[in-house]
Amino acid sequence: MKKYIQGKFEDLKKYLKAVRSELKKVTWPTKDELKASTIVVAVAVIVVSFYMWLIDNGLAILFRFIQKKF
Repeated sequence: MKKYIQGKFEDLKKYLKAVRSELKKVTWPTKDELKASTIVVAVAVIVVSFYMWLIDNGLAILFRFIQKKF
């Protein structure tokens, strides 16, 4: 049992070393890149939300019209 636990701790050490090594390779965005990306995402969310609102209201009007006719 002791060897099993020691083996698991060794596996964990190897994993954490690999994670640390990979994080050193990451290219983090600059402040300006982060701001630009945030603006792009915010605008995309607003545009898609408006589109969904238009579709939702259009379908609601259509279904109310159909309900009144039948």
